[in-house]
Amino acid sequence: LGGNSAWPAYTSPSHTQNYSDTASYSFGKHSIRFGGVFSDGGVDYYRAGTGRGRIDFHYLTDFLEGNVRSWRFLYGDPTRNLSMKSFGLFVQDDYRVLRRLTLNLGVRYDVNYPIKDSKNRLANYVPTEGIVQVGDDISQPYQTNYKNVSPRLGLAWDIFGTGKTVVRSGFGMI
Repeated sequence: LGGNSAWPAYTSPSHTQNYSDTASYSFGKHSIRFGGVFSDGGVDYYRAGTGRGRIDFHYLTDFLEGNVRSWRFLYGDPTRNLSMKSFGLFVQDDYRVLRRLTLNLGVRYDVNYPIKDSKNRLANYVPTEGIVQVGDDISQPYQTNYKNVSPRLGLAWDIFGTGKTVVRSGFGMI
């Protein structure tokens, strides 16, 4: 009774802007690539903003008899205006060790800033403090991690030297 409690499911308008660029430089046995990306995204989340709650009945006869199986009442305002920013930088060297063997050595650095709400209505659970509210108890739901360094290592081996059969392998900590 009262409709689907998940509606209306308005999650728009949303936006994502990505700016990226990559450059390369080759010399001798090295081919170096480097670049970066900046992302800015957000959504106006209005899900269930006008909802009042929900009453569930097991069968039609339960409805007619007034036997309620479960009910929920929505409190507060669930609408949110969310945004998030991030950036990343990388450098990679494709080093031709031998005519048939190339090593790929690289590293990437990423920073993802905490999600934000325009009215500071986000919260988080901190085991030593319980539920904490952005704007009251904390300034952001979690701390920014500035230590996201991701090494990359790979190799490409041209088995017969014809360029038709190549074995590749790679490793990365992401």
